[in-house]
Amino acid sequence: IKSILNYKNFLDTNNDKNNLFSLEIEKLKQLYSKNNKNLIKNAKSLSKMRNDNSKKLEYSINNNLKILNMKDKKFKINLDNSIDYISEKGMDICEFFICTNLGENLLPISDIASGGEISRIMLAIKMSLQANDIIDTVVFDEIDSGISGATADIVGSIFENLSKSHQILCITHLSQIAGKNGSHINVSKHKYNN
Repeated sequence: IKSILNYKNFLDTNNDKNNLFSLEIEKLKQLYSKNNKNLIKNAKSLSKMRNDNSKKLEYSINNNLKILNMKDKKFKINLDNSIDYISEKGMDICEFFICTNLGENLLPISDIASGGEISRIMLAIKMSLQANDIIDTVVFDEIDSGISGATADIVGSIFENLSKSHQILCITHLSQIAGKNGSHINVSKHKYNN
């Protein structure tokens, strides 16, 4: 009888603990639901701000591409939003599209742009974000690919202006670009027989 009573006490104690755990689980479920609603509300608000600002940024980048002698290029920011994408960064997936020739379809930049085009598109983006950019150093690797003459001079002048707010590291073969900068580093490769 004593062991039965002990076992009953054991069950009663565990039942009380289970009831406490059930209450705690219910509180956590309610907190999760509340936080999830806030997350979705804030993600939708952030998505709306991104959508509004993406139009302004897109317009600015297209203007900058014209300045960079990429007149026939059309730049587009594609924002896809869904609760399925939700994370601590919001609910948007952003991709940059470009049309490189008149009459062609817009395609992802990563699929169709050459290295030199990507560098100049990046320069157009940096020009648009210059006042709000938190990145201090920008590296351009052979931005001069496929350009010369007047376009190279324009790119050099833009670098000169951009260097007022950023440190620019540029690998170039063109004097129109290199001549605008304050410091030059000559890198060469040597082969030694051991």
